[in-house]
Amino acid sequence: MFWYWVCVASIGNFIDYAPTRTFTDGADLYQNMFAVERGLHWSPWTLLVVFGIPAAFPLAHFFLRIEPSTMRWLFPRSAAWRAAVAVLTAFVLFDSYGAAGWSDAGPVSHQMSVVSVCLVAPLAAVLTAWAAIRQKARQADLPANSLTPRSVG
Repeated sequence: MFWYWVCVASIGNFIDYAPTRTFTDGADLYQNMFAVERGLHWSPWTLLVVFGIPAAFPLAHFFLRIEPSTMRWLFPRSAAWRAAVAVLTAFVLFDSYGAAGWSDAGPVSHQMSVVSVCLVAPLAAVLTAWAAIRQKARQADLPANSLTPRSVG
């Protein structure tokens, strides 16, 4: 379980910096992504494309592969625990890390944080909980001491 949360923290840092702190107001010249903008002479939109799109791939990989397989391994018979950890994960990622631009960044970063906290976090929580519960329904045909499906035919 420890390594799962280390992975969540790593993915959260992608959310924290790539989209959320890209549009800073420049008040703090050497933090956030303003230093990168200034050093490379790029616009925030260029940074969002160059760093944000590649950051979306590990996030998608986490939600589509790592989280479901980890939840199956940790809680093979408990859909409630899988759903609870999936909801907690969604809120940690999008409320904690997504709120990075809430107060100390520019207005665009603030709006991105508001969307992350108020829209993306609840939506991700509902979708991942639904997937965890649905996953249990598919495992109903498993043998008592196995995590692999029975062969048919």
